[in-house]
Amino acid sequence: MDILFPRAYVMHEVSSISDHCPVLLSLDANPTMKQGRRRVTRFEAMWVKDMKCEEIMKESWHKGRDRPGAYGIITKIQRCRDNLSKWSRESVGSITNPIREKKNGSLQI
Repeated sequence: MDILFPRAYVMHEVSSISDHCPVLLSLDANPTMKQGRRRVTRFEAMWVKDMKCEEIMKESWHKGRDRPGAYGIITKIQRCRDNLSKWSRESVGSITNPIREKKNGSLQI
């Protein structure tokens, strides 16, 4: 591969919606010029205690005209993820900052 395609490289990506590892093969690109990665959004168990969470999930799932099959489901999941993430940032706030502050405070004692 080095002789025929001197600028080729292979990357193993991480997917937040699948347990499979996508492989990216580029024949003419610089690996350092990679696009920024999207932050992974993980569902927080504490969200279900808030009634707004269920409302956001239902709205996200039924909103818009989606393609049939797997593509439509992926679109719904992505829309739900984006809306929950936005809601969490705006109303719940960051839960990692207080945890980090407490850890740093306990290390100073």
